[in-house]
Parts: sequence; C-alpha cells; structure tokens
Amino acid sequence: MELLKNVRNGNEDEINELLKIYSPLAAVNENFSVFLLFRHFQVEYWNDERSVLNCHPKDENFQYGITIVKTFEDGGGSQHNVYLPNNLSYKKLKIQGNEIEIITNQDKAVKTNVKELRLKLWMKFTEKDIENGYKNLCNEQYENPKKPEVKSTTIKISSLGELIYNEMFEWYEGNFEIENHNFELSIRNTEPEKLKHLISFVDKQMKSKFYKKILLEMEDKMIELKNDVWLGEEEPPITSEDFQKRISINSITFNDDCTSSIYCDDDDIFWGHSIEIYVDKNGKYKDANLAG
Repeated sequence: MELLKNVRNGNEDEINELLKIYSPLAAVNENFSVFLLFRHFQVEYWNDERSVLNCHPKDENFQYGITIVKTFEDGGGSQHNVYLPNNLSYKKLKIQGNEIEIITNQDKAVKTNVKELRLKLWMKFTEKDIENGYKNLCNEQYENPKKPEVKSTTIKISSLGELIYNEMFEWYEGNFEIENHNFELSIRNTEPEKLKHLISFVDKQMKSKFYKKILLEMEDKMIELKNDVWLGEEEPPITSEDFQKRISINSITFNDDCTSSIYCDDDDIFWGHSIEIYVDKNGKYKDANLAG
C-alpha cells in the first residue's frame, strides 16, 4: 500500500523495481490503484483440517494465490489474499482498471475482475472449494451496493460507551479497555433497523465477554502452529499458560450480518504477525489464522 501511495506523490521508482523483479506474475493497473502479486502460501494441517497461512512455505505444502492490494484517493487502502488451483501452471497476470486476466501455461486465459476474485476465491481454504471458485470466474460484474444512510454520527453501547462514525471506513469506532489492554471496537454501518439489532447484539456479546471463550478455542491451533512451524532456534516450545499471558486483543470488528473478527497482538510469538480470529453470526468460534 505504501508503494502505491508513493506513486501518488510522484515516486514510481520503488513500484517499478518491484515489478521488474516479480513480473510477469506481478501487475499494476494504469493509475496505480491496484497491485497484484502471485504468491506461494504455506499450508498446514491440524486434525485433518487444511489451513492456508499468510507466509511463504517452508516445505512442499503450499497453495498458489494472489495478494490484491488497493489504495483509494482518500488515502485508505486494503489487502486481500485469494487462492488459485494448484493443478495449473501460471504464466502471467494482467490488469487494466479492475479487469484481470490470469494466463496459464496451458494456453488458457481467464478473464475476471477484482470484485469477482474476492467474492469467489477469498476465504476458500480447501482445494475443492478453490478449484470450484476458479471454474466459476467469468468476469461477472457487480454493482456497488448503495451505502446505508448515516442517521447519526455517534452510537452508544451501554456496556462500553460511545462510538463515533468513521466516514472513510463506513463504520462506528471507539477505543476501550479489555483486561487492562486498550483495544478498538468497530461496528459496520447498515440500514437503521439492522443497525439497531446489531448494536443490541454487540452489547450482549461484550457484556458476556464472548471473546474469552473464543481465545480459548483458538488456542490449541495457534500453539501447535507456533511449536511446529514458528519456533526459533533454541526457543523452548510455548505452553498454554505462556500463550495466554502474551496474547492480547487489539481490535474487534462486527459486520452487518453479526459475524465478527478479533485481531490479537502476538507479542512476537509469530514474529510480529497478528492473529485474526473469525467468529460466526451466532458469536461462535469459526477459525483463526495469521494476518500480516
């Protein structure tokens, strides 16, 4: 994102150097608002469950994919990883505007776009789901959803306090405290009745301290990942007690469908990566992974 933002300030040297190194499997559109980078992601298995991690593979277990980086005129940006089938050989990425072409060594080209890639291949972790999502790419066009009206610039969660509307991210946000650690809570703006229900749901979840159970449920997976993959030389295996002492929540985001994501500071357990925990619409643990 920083490289793309630098272009807006007239410095194209760094992005051009990156393209020189990684092309043809790296591409940027003509106004430098979208950057694509083909990557190999690490794959790990726990109890017959397959997880794709946001890091370079250390062995033969890997997953092809693309990191999509976007920047906006208002200074914001986003980054998402989407995954591609391992049964193809990739030759080139091309992008014009938001239209993308994925060219393989099988002399086949798939035309798609940024939004379709995210909708059909984001958060797909099994090989079957990835292959099915890729087969469904057809450059389907999606209208941008109408932004919900902002009825008020502030909302109140009785268990926490006041949140203020952030126009850039289209959510309400506030800084609060959990277990002597400051964290940021954000709630997506939505239609008035849905927002009213969402505020009530968030209040109930926070009063129940739902995150405590979530942190315990993600613990086994993250400890196993640390001790099997991320253990430094002469570093002793991490224990459950040590893990619990070092992990802290730095933000919780609630979506308009009541799903949420909890982001945790790793205290350098994973060398500075954040832990992202996915929570379903009922407030139950779904999965956890490492974020950038």
